[in-house]
Amino acid sequence: MLFKRHSFSVVMLLISSSVFFLESCSSPENRYEIDSVWTLPAFKKIEGSSLSLADSSKFFCPIGQKSVNWLEHISVSSAMIRGNLVYLFYTGQDREGISRIGLAISGDGIHFSNVNQPILFPALDFMNAYENKGISNPHILENENGTFFLNYTAFDGKMRRSCFATSTDLLNWTKSGPAFSDGYLNKTTTSGSIVARQENNRIVAEKINNTYWMYFGSDTLFTATSSDLIHWAVMEDPEKKEILPVADIRNLTSAAFALKMEEGIVLPFNREGVASQVLFDLEDPTKVIDRLETSFTINGEPEAKQITALIAFKNSWFLYYPLADSKIGIATSQP
Repeated sequence: MLFKRHSFSVVMLLISSSVFFLESCSSPENRYEIDSVWTLPAFKKIEGSSLSLADSSKFFCPIGQKSVNWLEHISVSSAMIRGNLVYLFYTGQDREGISRIGLAISGDGIHFSNVNQPILFPALDFMNAYENKGISNPHILENENGTFFLNYTAFDGKMRRSCFATSTDLLNWTKSGPAFSDGYLNKTTTSGSIVARQENNRIVAEKINNTYWMYFGSDTLFTATSSDLIHWAVMEDPEKKEILPVADIRNLTSAAFALKMEEGIVLPFNREGVASQVLFDLEDPTKVIDRLETSFTINGEPEAKQITALIAFKNSWFLYYPLADSKIGIATSQP
């Protein structure tokens, strides 16, 4: 059975890594004696399964008031299961560099039909000032009631901001606005990784100490908390009122979610072309307690250097990762 306790760990450990250069991580005496407690099984590329969603689909851009080929380039970001279908979310970019969020749907996790219009895009709405130059990197999970939360990066031409949208069907989305306000509204932030738990094939936001937690950042990793998964408060030094880094991990892009397991909270991320992960304490999500130092590999796939979308589907883990020329690779865990 896929969803045993060890598979619960498996989820994020999938995004296992190369050496994690973090001096502040746990010392050897604090490390788990058996790393296999939280490592993934082997992953193997599905031969002949490379997916290309780039095509000549046209979209009428409400900002530029013209039709554009919005799928010149694509990059996969997140995936979700609803019913018996796989929903694969990606960033599509046109020739002018404007990005929008697209969606492809599959019944088997391998063969996808592309929705030929973006499901979330810059428009002449209340978010125009923040995202008129594009939105990208969607990270998706759901809450207890089945509402989906999409955390994306908005770009106004100068600054990137973490923003949210919600949906009940994964197709129609309502923008909620920037994740942060006050002094952090005009500071660079990107899509974060919200702490979640696995319930069969669902990834559900999980409270720690009665609040939701999110890891975010690109130069350095920070944390924020929320009561509603939309409005977030950055963790600060109570005396200096300065944002508090939880780990000096630089040049990173975090995975779609962080996973709560028995051993702790596992955060997968991509750093400088390789995939890695770090383990945080369950009682104190700002405390690093362990790390993996093994290289992540996919059998049969020498090009795999990043981990992006992951789902539990058909008694296996399906992994979607970026390849050259806007293609998407697909791999599954071994029995």
